[in-house]
Amino acid sequence: MAVRILCLTVLLVLAPLTRAEGLIGLGIVHNVNGLNLEWTFEHSSVYVIPGFYFDSTGRADDLAWVTGFRHRLEGGAMSEDGFYNGIIAGHLDGTRGTDRLGAGGELGYQWVADHTRWTLSAGLAALEERERFDKGVEPQAFFGFSVSLR
Repeated sequence: MAVRILCLTVLLVLAPLTRAEGLIGLGIVHNVNGLNLEWTFEHSSVYVIPGFYFDSTGRADDLAWVTGFRHRLEGGAMSEDGFYNGIIAGHLDGTRGTDRLGAGGELGYQWVADHTRWTLSAGLAALEERERFDKGVEPQAFFGFSVSLR
C-alpha cells in the first residue's frame, strides 16, 4: 500500500513541474469514476483518475484509482485529433471490494476542440493474483472514456 501511495505522490508532484498543459475533467475506466487529471506534452500525456466504484443504486463505494501514459501514433501532437496507445495501471478489476490491481496496454482515439478533449479507449490488462479471493493472475479487457477542459 505504501508503494502505491508513494508512486502516486511522485507522479502528482513531478508532473506539474514539467512544461506541460494541464487538463481537468471527468473520466471512467472499467467502473472507476472520478476526476481526470492529465498533463499533456507535445506527443504524449500522463494522467491519473482518482475516483470511486458506484454500485447499482448509484452510491459511491470503495476509493479506487487508475493512472497511465499515452503516446500519439502517426507522429501527431496531443493537441490534435488522432489515435494513441499507452500503458495503464490501477484498479482494473471493475469489481468493488476486491482491491485488485492490474497493468496493461490501451489503444484509443482523441477528439480535440478549442476548449475540450474527449478520449475513448479500450485495452487489455493482467490482474494481480489474490489468494484471499482464490483468484490467480487473469486477463481483463476494459474500456475508458474521459472529457476534459483545456
